Amino acid sequence: MVEMEELYREVSEKVSNSIAIVRSRGLYCIGSVVHSTVDTTLILTSSSLIRKDTQIDVHFHDNTVAPARTLVVGDRFTLLAVESRVACSVIQFSEKDIDIVSEALVLSPTSVSTLSHIPSFVIQPSCAARDDKMVNIQESEQYFLISCHYGGSIDSGYHNILVSAPVFDMSGKTIGLVTSQCGEEKNKVDIKIGLSASNARKSFLDLLEKSKQQEKVARSPEENKKQERVAETGSSAGPSTRKRKLRRLG
Repeated sequence: MVEMEELYREVSEKVSNSIAIVRSRGLYCIGSVVHSTVDTTLILTSSSLIRKDTQIDVHFHDNTVAPARTLVVGDRFTLLAVESRVACSVIQFSEKDIDIVSEALVLSPTSVSTLSHIPSFVIQPSCAARDDKMVNIQESEQYFLISCHYGGSIDSGYHNILVSAPVFDMSGKTIGLVTSQCGEEKNKVDIKIGLSASNARKSFLDLLEKSKQQEKVARSPEENKKQERVAETGSSAGPSTRKRKLRRLG
């Protein structure tokens, strides 16, 4: 038991710089560093916390805080952007989806500025199921079940604090993201539902692509005006250029 607790602590320390606490309207939830460039760091978090035109701050492992802007809001996850954080690491999605029961780890916010680790266990690697007609239930295979004692419901009454929380294996790889819990009953509240690594990665990439498309659309009017100015300049310069060429020929 002591050895496992030490291993959980080591994994927690290893991945803590890829986890953040997202704060808005006096509420908070977990966030993950999913992408970083020299200019920008991207945070994946729960859409339930995000409201239009409200201040969003992100608290990082080194106790620094940065204002965030919303790039794109999805049904479940939201992509935020902050100025580049060189002290942060990007979560590493597992190359393959979990297929065995195993130990796992979840980091959870205990306040607006502190995190704690929760020893967890993958109890069902796949939720693939069929209906009463033995037809596969669409997308059920994308999820898995994890025993994760959070000490109560992950729903604060306004939003799900653990939604989007990475589920780490004991090597520090992300095997999925928490999406919900199995119910409010006492015997179900500790069972969380996770979205598998491949589908979690796809969700992030879809949001990233959507944000790029939105940025492109927002930039189009300005780009169009620029192109028009270039065209007008070329048109006005055309006759003069031709006259100069004719004079040189003469």
